[in-house]
Amino acid sequence: QAVLRRAARTASLNDAGVETRVFDWDELEGLRREADVVLCADCVYSEGAAPLLQKAILHIAKPGASVYVCCKSGRRGVAAFWESMADAMEEVEAKEEGDHVLKVYRSKGRGQLLDELAAKRGELADCRACMVGLKDDLRTMAVTMEADMQRLLGALSAAAAGQADARIRALEAERRVAELEA
Repeated sequence: QAVLRRAARTASLNDAGVETRVFDWDELEGLRREADVVLCADCVYSEGAAPLLQKAILHIAKPGASVYVCCKSGRRGVAAFWESMADAMEEVEAKEEGDHVLKVYRSKGRGQLLDELAAKRGELADCRACMVGLKDDLRTMAVTMEADMQRLLGALSAAAAGQADARIRALEAERRVAELEA
């Protein structure tokens, strides 16, 4: 808290128009996507912190915002955090000094987000076209299987009828033999 008070005072003395805020990474409700700049220093201390911090940053950073993150190298969760940030934002710069790494990210701008959305819609349209093709293939397979089943049933019926006819002939032959012997 004291660090934030000093940062707010320094910003105020310099007419920087900066707002400082503390918030729980798990409770993002009520926070809007309104930050032009996000600063994070030594925030990742465990594997579990990485996805929470990334989610919080994505929640508050405006499209096109700059995000500055400084973490101590080798600390648990830091590598996972860098990886998750690389997937979510464009890495603009990385500097290493001593045992700390500073990375600068740029959140995706509105145009880039719209382009990605349009691409996803295109992928969805392609998937729908594939689904239509698959449905047609399944219908064709069903018709083919039905025809194959009918042929198989016909062959089985014919085989069964042939066996029945043979059995009837055998019984008739046995009856004639019995009549002749009698």
